[in-house]
Amino acid sequence: GFRVVDATRTEATFDVTVYTGTTATCTVQALAEDFSVVGRQEVSVVVPEPGNTVREQVEILTQQRAVTAVVDECVVP
Repeated sequence: GFRVVDATRTEATFDVTVYTGTTATCTVQALAEDFSVVGRQEVSVVVPEPGNTVREQVEILTQQRAVTAVVDECVVP
């Protein structure tokens, strides 16, 4: 999910499920009406217990008002 706070901030909420103790690095983007990237934030996510899903909330600083936020990728090294 996402919430546009104002012209310079957007919040994204997403779930991550990986193996216990694994760290995933996720890149979240805020997009403008023309689908251009107006903000980007990376976050490291650690899942502490087996079978658990971690819900993350990330604030993305934006260059102009976004209309949506998406998870671009999550990578496990």
